[in-house]
Amino acid sequence: MTNTLTRIHPPEDIFQRSLTAHLARPDFERLQRCSVLIAGMGGGSNIAELLVRKGVGRLTIADLDAYEPHNVRQRGSASSTWGRSKVEVMRARLLDINPHASITAVAEGVTLENVEALVASADYVVDMIDFHALKEKVALYRAARAAGKLTLTAPSIVNGAILYAC
Repeated sequence: MTNTLTRIHPPEDIFQRSLTAHLARPDFERLQRCSVLIAGMGGGSNIAELLVRKGVGRLTIADLDAYEPHNVRQRGSASSTWGRSKVEVMRARLLDINPHASITAVAEGVTLENVEALVASADYVVDMIDFHALKEKVALYRAARAAGKLTLTAPSIVNGAILYAC
């Protein structure tokens, strides 16, 4: 859904003060072409929003859950979104932030059947899959390693965070 203001404000205008003023045009264009798979919209919702606000042009977001009251710390969660698909809520939110972005929502989440195709479609992989989905998490890392893709994860911990790059 493109509104009138979107048509008169190309990406360069939207990101001018925050990003394009600090990057050479070829680097900014490369960032816009970059694609990131974010597996898990729990903490991944925070990462997705930060990436789209920085000008990353293509995101694939995968999660099979719906927002519930206990998800209140997550970016897409609000009382109006409880019971709704995390990826559909986040897709709309991300496009509202950057209407030029390409956002693919995968409502079945990362599965043993789709993991290789999802990894193949991305330049980078972010793992925010819940710990109880261990088979899918392992499959994600194996598919990324086989494809030579960098996988990042930043799981939440009490009073801090950890960043792994595999």
